[in-house]
Amino acid sequence: MKRSLELRQQRMKLWEEAQKLLPAANVRMSKEDSEKFDKIMVDVDAMKIEVDRLERAEAIEAEMAAALPAQGGSRSAPGGEAANETDDAKRAQRYREAHDRYLRRGILSLSQEDRATLSSGGKATEFRDLNNITGDAGGFLVPTGFQRELEVALRSFSGVRQAARIVITATGNSLPWPTTNDTTVVGTFLGANAVGNPATESDQGFGHVIFGAWTATSGVVRVPNELMQDSAFDLSGELRDRFAERLGRCVENYYTNNVSNVGPTGFLPVIPVGKQAAAGEVTFMIYDDVIDLIHSVDPAYRTQSAFMMYDETLAMVRKIKDNYGRPLFGPGLNGEELDKLAGYGYYINQFMPAPGASKKTIAFGPWKKYIVRDVQGMVVVRLNELYALSNEVGFLAFLRTDGGLIDAGTSPIKAFEQAPY
Repeated sequence: MKRSLELRQQRMKLWEEAQKLLPAANVRMSKEDSEKFDKIMVDVDAMKIEVDRLERAEAIEAEMAAALPAQGGSRSAPGGEAANETDDAKRAQRYREAHDRYLRRGILSLSQEDRATLSSGGKATEFRDLNNITGDAGGFLVPTGFQRELEVALRSFSGVRQAARIVITATGNSLPWPTTNDTTVVGTFLGANAVGNPATESDQGFGHVIFGAWTATSGVVRVPNELMQDSAFDLSGELRDRFAERLGRCVENYYTNNVSNVGPTGFLPVIPVGKQAAAGEVTFMIYDDVIDLIHSVDPAYRTQSAFMMYDETLAMVRKIKDNYGRPLFGPGLNGEELDKLAGYGYYINQFMPAPGASKKTIAFGPWKKYIVRDVQGMVVVRLNELYALSNEVGFLAFLRTDGGLIDAGTSPIKAFEQAPY
């Protein structure tokens, strides 16, 4: 049995123990039970992080194993060079090695072959048209493995990127996305005399959303030269995690709240209220609120829908029971399944507001309607001289991205709004 599946089963047992502490509907939890519940849920959440980490490692391991060339399939050519020298796996490996040398020792340490490999992006991978900070000017595109691991790590810091539909393009040209609302058009039956009673025509209006390519930066990550010179130090892993954390927080805020004309368009300011809390519900919500929010979204969208909320809000919702004593919360049982609230998955977004007067605290709907557009590839820049006096080297990453909600007037995602007083 996979370790990740074993942990999921242990997590389920902990949750069953926590369920026993939940009071009946409309009964407040005692302070002692609340403290026990919160303590168990800390373990449940910690195990979820560990499960995600293991499943990520298992997925990468399986992917790498599948990418390895079959053993015994090729022999060295008479000239001493392998017959499959140009296959994708070896090319990617050369790229990773050259990129690691660039990170540790800079451009001047690279051979002509290394420079050609980095400048080409490995050829097998299609990273191109990023910006003018490439090659000998100070930056190189990141290798495929680093890019993939960074994207996975980035999702850990961005609930929107976990949930949204991500579209990757090779260039940063404006990308129009067509929209149409066909919900008012109803089909008809033809009469007995189809010639005299032909099918009717209806005009169908189209709109569009334009996606650009805004540049986000991680800011400078400083690494001491002593660590740079230590070959045992996982420099790529350190940079990947730091870049992911900084970029994840940056884009998450914009995807969620931005209303300016600079950067991705936030979903929260534009989605309508599907359910407003009753007077007095300023810092809490009840079972009926969650159900009403679910049913404010069209049934055609609900099968693909999930919640999104701040972690503090989630902690409150997980303690809610229905009228039959059943909790809204239920843990996912396998790697493909999210934890559930009232039968629907949820995502944590730390840039959504905590419960407060007139705040939109929960969003619900099909998150594939929020489009994240990335320009493929990422640039890493090495700053050699800027921090030389402190015996450090600086690194920073650039990501070109945009985001916006595809809504043709059907309001696929709606919000729960707290009471104003």
